[in-house]
Amino acid sequence: MNTSHFLAVIGSFMGIVPLLSEQVEQARQAEQIEQAGSVYFSGAYSQKLSACLCALSVQEKEDLAVKLLIFFDINPKLYKTLVSKLITQSNILDWAELIFECWQKSGQTFCFSSSGSTHLATRHKHSFSALLEEARSIIKETPKISRVISVMPVHHVYGFTFSIILPLALSVPSYAFAPMPTEDFFNALSPDAAVIAFPLFLKSFSRMLELQPPKTQTLPSLTIFTATAPCPKEIISFLSLKNKFKVVEVYGSTETSVIGIRLSPAQYYNLLPWWNKIDKPKNTILLIRNSQEYPLEINAPDILNFISERKFEPLMRHDKAVQVGGENVYLQKVEAILLSHPDIKDCAVRLMLPKEGDRLKAFIVPLNNTKECLKRLSGVTFRVWLHKNLSSASIPKHITYGVSVPLSTTGKRCDWSITTNINTKNLLE
Repeated sequence: MNTSHFLAVIGSFMGIVPLLSEQVEQARQAEQIEQAGSVYFSGAYSQKLSACLCALSVQEKEDLAVKLLIFFDINPKLYKTLVSKLITQSNILDWAELIFECWQKSGQTFCFSSSGSTHLATRHKHSFSALLEEARSIIKETPKISRVISVMPVHHVYGFTFSIILPLALSVPSYAFAPMPTEDFFNALSPDAAVIAFPLFLKSFSRMLELQPPKTQTLPSLTIFTATAPCPKEIISFLSLKNKFKVVEVYGSTETSVIGIRLSPAQYYNLLPWWNKIDKPKNTILLIRNSQEYPLEINAPDILNFISERKFEPLMRHDKAVQVGGENVYLQKVEAILLSHPDIKDCAVRLMLPKEGDRLKAFIVPLNNTKECLKRLSGVTFRVWLHKNLSSASIPKHITYGVSVPLSTTGKRCDWSITTNINTKNLLE
């Protein structure tokens, strides 16, 4: 690894993605610039990050520094000294070089965060060598790749493994883009390129191809990786059959990283070579990483149905998380936060039905059935409250108001349609 990878992680934590003009296009010939496997940026991108760094307050710089030191698993005893050094540096390259130097002297591991089923942040460590070995296993199962084009944040395990580690294992260049199919993104596509994406992006990508097909006829060997949530079969069929792209579905978790992959929705997932499984009671599968250097025993994150010793299909999550925009969202946690609002008596939160959309919906019972109360729950002040208390993915896209949450004939809470109730209001359109 080198400082370009650390710069990519810093940019990801800051939420700043480089433009194509800020990524060195000449790196198509990787041997001419730095080394193959690097993430390529021009000086303009580092200057942009430095400018944004200078605009941060001291507290914000300290918070960023701590997040980076945790991610790169630097010894906590060094935090105070390193944070003091980092916040005095105005050049983002100095941050990348200092953290890279400390990381090289440490255990060379990374620490990824996951909220898990307890709704509390948990951290899971993966060594650089283990992720590299994992990437090499993936390479054996996938087509030829000449460059990597990623729309994933690289401070999450899937984005990091496939946007940084995989290019290193392949010795090919890597490019980062915002999670939207822009003209820059299409211009970066080339034969034998791998696109690292997620289902919601691929939905937009498919729409763009359908409405205005670009030069895709010249890209028959484009490979698309998708993870973070099941990708709808119709999207995969459109991409693979109509456009002749190879679509690779990736299954895993923050705790385990990649567990298995499949090359077609008609197939089962194949367990990566270094994983073995042992059946346990209550639909639990114990996964054992068959590696002398990087052993690991961990319960599978989901209920898995094994068709054979090496082939499986995920059935449902143990932690009851749902995927929204590529993120894990916990419905009970969102409900608890909504119930903390003084004007909400009761509520229910669910994932929209496929025909309704891709986001969350909420059913809210106001504290009292007055115009004033309903007005407080449907105005700008309530929108601000939602954004202050919930992540973007956790904010309901559609809210229905009523006197009681929907119940089935047996008295259990049940789903509702956002199109059949007259007391509905789409707050965020």
